[in-house]
Parts: sequence; C-alpha cells; structure tokens
Amino acid sequence: MDKQVILWTTGGFTAGCIISSLACKLLSSEPGLSYEDAISVVKRHNREYMLTCSSTNVITGFSNMTCLLGSPTASGMVENEFLIYNPKLNYPRLDSNRNIMARYLTQELYEELYDRKTSACFTIDACIQTGLDNPEKVNCGIVAGDEECYDMFVELFDPVIKDRHHGFRKGIHQHTRILSHDGVSVLPFDPKYVKSLHFLVGRCIRGYRFPPSCSRAERKQTETLLKTVLESMTGEYSGTYVHLNNLTDEQRNGLPDVLQGISDKPNSTRLQSSCSTRDWPDGRGIFHNKEKTFFAWTNREDHLRIMYRDRNYDIAKAFKKFCVGMKIFKDLLAENGLEFAFHKDYGYLLTCPSGIGTALRAGIHIKLPLLLHDSRFRKILKALRLHMGSEHQDLLNKGYIDVYNQDRLGFDENYLVQHVAQSVHLLIQMEKRLENNETITDLIPNIDDDTDD
Repeated sequence: MDKQVILWTTGGFTAGCIISSLACKLLSSEPGLSYEDAISVVKRHNREYMLTCSSTNVITGFSNMTCLLGSPTASGMVENEFLIYNPKLNYPRLDSNRNIMARYLTQELYEELYDRKTSACFTIDACIQTGLDNPEKVNCGIVAGDEECYDMFVELFDPVIKDRHHGFRKGIHQHTRILSHDGVSVLPFDPKYVKSLHFLVGRCIRGYRFPPSCSRAERKQTETLLKTVLESMTGEYSGTYVHLNNLTDEQRNGLPDVLQGISDKPNSTRLQSSCSTRDWPDGRGIFHNKEKTFFAWTNREDHLRIMYRDRNYDIAKAFKKFCVGMKIFKDLLAENGLEFAFHKDYGYLLTCPSGIGTALRAGIHIKLPLLLHDSRFRKILKALRLHMGSEHQDLLNKGYIDVYNQDRLGFDENYLVQHVAQSVHLLIQMEKRLENNETITDLIPNIDDDTDD
C-alpha cells in the first residue's frame, strides 16, 4: 500500500502556499528523508506544522503527498484553501449508485478531470454532486454549471449523453437553430380522448452561468433581462410577468394551473443538491398571456422555460402558434444583444444533459381508461418512444395521463411533434378497439424489453 504523507501548515493562505511548496520541493528531492528531518525542514520557516506518515517514518516523495493549506479551525477559511488534495483520496463511492454518471466515472477518468475548471470555475466535483447525493435515482446524475462544461468535461458528459440519448453523441448530428412547423401534417385529435396539448422548451442564456453556479446578482440580472423580453411580447403572446417574491396569496390562487406548482420551491432532491434552488424565490418569476395559453418561468432548473398549451385538438395549428411565439421571443432577445446557449453537436444546452438538443417536450393529455390498465401499456409507450408524465392517482383512476416524446437530441422539432401526434392517434385507435372488445395485437409495435427509459 502507498504511504501517505500529510503536510499541514498554518499562518495564512499565502504563507501556507509558500511553505508547502518549498517543503514539497525539498521532501520530494530526497525520497528517503526521515520524519524527523522533514519536521526540521518545516521548523526552519518558524511556522506551526503537522507532518505525519501513515505506516512508517519514511517520506516517500511528492507523489504520495497531500498538502492541506491552512488550518480547518481558522476563521475566514475559504474553500480554495483545501483544493490541493490527491484526487485518489477524493474519488467518490459509486458501487451502489444507479444513475448514468456512475457507469462511466472511473477513478482514472476522475483523476484526469479533477484539476480542470471552466472559465467560471465550475469543477467536475460540482457537476457530479447531484448524482452522488441521489444515488438511488435513475437519471443522468450530472449537471452543467455553464455551457463550457459540455466541452471541458467531455470525456464524462459525452458517454452520459450517448447513453441517455440512445447513441447520439458529439459528432453524430448537427442541430440547427431553426424552429420550423413545416412538415407537421396530421389530423386533429378526437376531443373524446385528447383533453389538451402543450409544447415546452428549456433555454439558457449564452454568457451567463447556469442556475447551479450563478451568483445572486447574476440570477437577478438574467431575470431582469428575461422579464424585459417577456413584457415586450406582442399580439396574443403579450402578458404579465410577476416576481415570485412579490406574489401575493390572492395572485397565487388566481394563477393558471400550469403555474400553480411552478410558483412553489421545488421539492426535488436532485434540484436541491445541484444548488439550482438556492435563495428561493429570489431572482425568479412567472409569466402568462391574457389567453392563458403562453407561459414562461425563470431561473428554476434552467434560465428559462416556455410553454404553449392549447385545447383545440389541432396539433399542427397549435405547434405553428408555438413556433411563432418562440420566434418573437428570440428576435426580442437578439435586440437586447442576447442569444440562447447552443452547441453545434448538442443543440440547445441546459443544466441537465437529459434535455439538450431540441430541448422540446411535445405533450398530450389523453384519456385511455382501458389501454392504461392493459398489462402491455408501459411497454407499448417505450416501443413508441414516449414518456409518461407525472402520475396523479386521481387522474390515473379516471384514465388520464400525459405522454410526450422521449427523444430530444438528434432530431428536429417538427419530426418529434409529428412522431408524437402519430403515436397518440395509434393509442386512440387501440383504445377504441378495446371499447369494442376487439384485439389490439396487430396494432402493437415491436416491443423490445431492453428499450431504455
């Protein structure tokens, strides 16, 4: 077993750096230096010291040494005074961790990434903390503190992205910034089954740190910028923005149902451990238009989420309205000298890699009381590459569910909307068959039990 030496100097950060650097240089130049001689080296500099060996009284060299600069009991200690650790000692336990990050973060990779920082000083440890705090969660287990993370720590982000997005990774598909409704051609839904439809996207602003790492001032600034743009929306998209810390109980009770839960602090342990919910509700707000079809909220998990919801059952028409609203917003953003964080390989960049790419969720609120209770239902959804949204027991008992596209990366928005629409029409056809006591076997797509979530 390697011998471990801990050199602990006090007397202030600058003094500690100088003494530690000198001592390490001297000690590493004499790998057989005894413990007593090493003490005398540090003593010459007239500072307090603590020099220990884990097994013998022989210093084995710098490669087996960890330097702790400063005293943990000193007042005003800052985190940077504890950063000179051997990464082997800092490697986390991942043996029982279920998230995707844990599948790929080997000790060798961790050591390779350990000393890297983005220009905003976000580290690999900050990226993986949410995955370490929630080892039982089956999700990405990693977040980005800024857009540079996706390239700075590409050796970990890329395999996680490939795993989550079913083979798509850096260099496989180049996304465009063009959001088009062209090519979406599908019949309107039967209102007996479809109750509403919505389109939801996440966005972050280029040049600003993402919610896990931004300062309070930076969060307030991004909110102010986004508020300015939202309040400049025109036509049917014009509406009202309210800061959450100014939201009265009366206003809260009058919010559209979409925003009711958004106004509350997230109880997600994943968001909390990523530090996205710090200082709640400061620097955050919500927006909706007069018709209550166009919604937005700021600085929750990402800088911005925008949603368009419609109840007219014509998904092609609704998607066109969503695209028009997004274009108005994007143009107004550009007038303020801003743009969305975007990567040529990964598309729109968000805090969590699970949503990157188009960052679009095309969702349908649908009633399927018979099919929902068919033992094959969940496998059917997986085969159609659909996710099922939040499962509220009262709604499930009535046969209502939300379904939306599983894919984000590697596809264009209009393709995803068309796919969801066609899949929902198929689900409705199955439900009608079951109503007539007819078989649905011939309608079920090929089910692969290994299809990923």
